Formats: sequence, C-alpha cells, structure tokens
Amino acid sequence: MNIHIIGRQVEIGEALTNHIYATIDEFKKYNLNVISTNVILKKEKKEFNVEFIFNIKGKHTVVINAADKDVYNAIDKAQSKAAKALRRLADKIKDAHKDKESIRELEVEGTETEDKEPELIQMSLKLQKPLDIDEAIEKLNTSKNGFLVFNDSQGIQRTIFKREDGNIGIF
Repeated sequence: MNIHIIGRQVEIGEALTNHIYATIDEFKKYNLNVISTNVILKKEKKEFNVEFIFNIKGKHTVVINAADKDVYNAIDKAQSKAAKALRRLADKIKDAHKDKESIRELEVEGTETEDKEPELIQMSLKLQKPLDIDEAIEKLNTSKNGFLVFNDSQGIQRTIFKREDGNIGIF
C-alpha cells in the first residue's frame, strides 16, 4: 500500500508521521486491498482539517474528512470515521460475495432431477515419498496451486505456501 502524506501550511514532523502510519495500519484488519492512501493535513484559521483518501481495488474510493483545533485529535476523529466507513464497505463486499455463492448453489440444486442416495466409493490412498523442503519449494513453484501439503524427511506433515509479498511460508 502506498501512503502519501501532504501538509498544507502544516509542518509534518517525525512524531506526526508515525502517528499517521500507526493510524493507517489499523485499517489493514478489514482486508480491503487498499492500493493507496493519501493523507492531507490543512490548517485553516484555528482548525486543522484532515482528509483520508483510500483508493481500494475494485473501483472504490473512500474519502474521510475531520477537523479539530488539535491536529492529533483531528486525525483520531478521521480514524474513527474511516473505521466505520471501511467496516461498512468490507461488510458490503462480503455480503455481495455471499449472495453470488447462494445463487450458484440454487442453480446447482435446480439442475438435479433425481434424488439419489449417495454411494460409497472405495478409493486407494496414494502415499507420497517424503520431500525435502527444497524439493517441496520446487514442486510448489512448478504447480499452479498456492500451497502444498507434504511429509518431510522426519515424517512431520508440513504445509508450504506462496505469500502475497512473493515469499514462501511454511508451517
């Protein structure tokens, strides 16, 4: 996420910058894929105006304004407003995905014409040879999957996965 802090007639020091970064970090819990955040601090007469502009993946832009005589209080007011707006947007997006899934389930249920009793099908279990972590990473990179479950040379079941930042994680 790109964060840009702009001060108009406001001196932005290290403490203020750290406070803004800490405020914006709290919004990561909504998992909204925020592309960039612009923070504009303005001083007009005897008040500080704070404006948060969140550019979110999926053509969503959220703009939050707050004002107070103290710049830190103005940032905190904007934070509470932004938390409410981002929470509502996250719920809205989550509900939209649930509606799409329920429509798909209805379509699948509607295509079945017979009510059949499920059959028990005997299948054999393929035992995989133990993999070293290097072999598992190579296998993960060559596959289209985002993760791989395997047994290591000590017989411990492990999961290796591709992280969003491009690195590889392991459990």
